[in-house]
Amino acid sequence: MQIIPYLSFEGNATEAIELYKKALGAKDMGIMHYGDNPGTKEQYPEYAEKVLHAELKVGDGLMYISDTMPEGKIDIGTNMAININFDSDEALNLAFDTLAVDGDVLTPLNDTFWGARYGMVNDRFGNGWSLNYQYPEKK
Repeated sequence: MQIIPYLSFEGNATEAIELYKKALGAKDMGIMHYGDNPGTKEQYPEYAEKVLHAELKVGDGLMYISDTMPEGKIDIGTNMAININFDSDEALNLAFDTLAVDGDVLTPLNDTFWGARYGMVNDRFGNGWSLNYQYPEKK
C-alpha cells in the first residue's frame, strides 16, 4: 500500500506542476489530460488540455495533481485528498466501504479507462480519500 498526497486545482494545475518542478526538483512521471478520456473530451472540449491526472516524483515520494472538473469549485483547505494505491481489490473495497460509513461518496467504486478500480470518498471527519487498485496488466 502506498499513501500519496493528491492536490486539486481550478484549471491551473500545469502552472503548479512547473512551480513544484522548480521549487522541489519534482520530476514529471506522466500527465493525462481531460482530452485523453473519451467521455470528458466530448462533454468538455474546452477542457481537453487541462490536467486530469499528473504524477510527480519528489525525492523518494510521489505527489498527484489534477484540475477539477469545469463546474468544480476549490475552497482553500479542501483541495487535497489522500490517495492510496492498493495491492488488492479486496483491500480497496474494505477501505472504501469503511471510510464511506457516515461519510460522503464522491465517486463510487468503478472500473476506469486507465485500467484500475477507483473511487473517492470524504470520511465522516471531512477528510478526502482517493482510492485506487491498478489491475495487473494482461499478457
